[in-house]
Amino acid sequence: MGKRVLTIAGIIAVIGIIGAIITANIYRTRQPGGLSVKAARVEKRDLTTTILTTGRVELAGEQEVTATTAGQVAAVLVQPGDRVTNGQTLIRLEAPDLADKVREAEAAVEVARANLAKAKEGARPEEVTAAQIAREQAGVNLAEAQKKLERTRELAAAGAVPAADLEAAQNEVARQKLQVAEAEAKLQALTAGPRPGDIAALEAQLHQAELAATAAREQLAGTTLVAPIKGTVLEVTARVGQWVTPGTTLLRVGDPATMQIRANVAEADSGNLQPGQAVAITGRAFWSTTYQGKVARAALAAVTRQSHQSSETTVEAVIALAGPAPLLKPGYSVDLKVTIASKPQTLTVPFEAVQEEKGQRYVYRIVDGKAQKVVVQTGLENELYIEVTAGLQAGDQVILNPTDKIQDGVTVKPEGEKQ
Repeated sequence: MGKRVLTIAGIIAVIGIIGAIITANIYRTRQPGGLSVKAARVEKRDLTTTILTTGRVELAGEQEVTATTAGQVAAVLVQPGDRVTNGQTLIRLEAPDLADKVREAEAAVEVARANLAKAKEGARPEEVTAAQIAREQAGVNLAEAQKKLERTRELAAAGAVPAADLEAAQNEVARQKLQVAEAEAKLQALTAGPRPGDIAALEAQLHQAELAATAAREQLAGTTLVAPIKGTVLEVTARVGQWVTPGTTLLRVGDPATMQIRANVAEADSGNLQPGQAVAITGRAFWSTTYQGKVARAALAAVTRQSHQSSETTVEAVIALAGPAPLLKPGYSVDLKVTIASKPQTLTVPFEAVQEEKGQRYVYRIVDGKAQKVVVQTGLENELYIEVTAGLQAGDQVILNPTDKIQDGVTVKPEGEKQ
């Protein structure tokens, strides 16, 4: 019972306190001085609008050196930090079978070239003579076979030889006729010269052999990897004894003089991004130093990246440095402030003074101790101030963060002005 009495008493006490607070507020609002408000003056100042984002330092001229042929790493001739010249040997691979492959391919080229040359020259006189003799000999052999067939046929008619002998004599005549035909064809081929189709086929064989030889030489050349550009060795992943295949990255080379920053700008800010805009660059590795740069280019299309719970749409931008930046290193994460617009000595009000209703912006100006609602036209803005292009004049006093109690004509009392 005692606890219940105490609880009721506590509730009554709380209600009393709330009532006292409400009474005090009502009293204050009815004071002759009016509602207490925070205020600020409309004044001219340099106004700059910026985009804040982050980026990563990279080398614009960075290139990877990759294996173009399979082999075992025999020697690594550089290490990270070494300066190299274009064409300098960096890594050597070992692939003994490639040298044999080159010799075989080059020999095949010589054979194909000789066959083509022989075909273009045509038959030599001695080859034609030999063909003529072969044709004549084939004719003699045919005549003898025909005479033998006639004798065998007479003997067979008289029953002096078996029928098999007659059949054999007939077959021999047929074989000799074939020999005559072959000898005649060979002689005609030799005396007619090379056919265009044969020359074309031999030329194609030579071209194919040359391509194979070129590919073999390129494979052999791929065992010596050279620097693609003049610059600095950034990373070496190759190790002596390592077996590599085509496409394996062995090291990276870049020129520190080509440093740039790649950043992703939020979709909401990307519409204001333009090449040439000034960029202030800061970072954790060089807090006391600010480097200057400019927007070199912005991507023509946005990219949306999905995460487990949300998605983010950004536009990629590349920032070029305006001068030397000795403290920057490839891979650093940096903070960027991009200046998208700037006006000197333009009329401004604090961000907290501007309200918006139904697409129309307004402020409460203090005139003769009373709040006066004024519709304003605005221009540039940043996180602190908004440019006023119409509706106010320099020196006007406006209310900051007006509450629902502030209405047109309400008496107000400024507590102090924002500087």
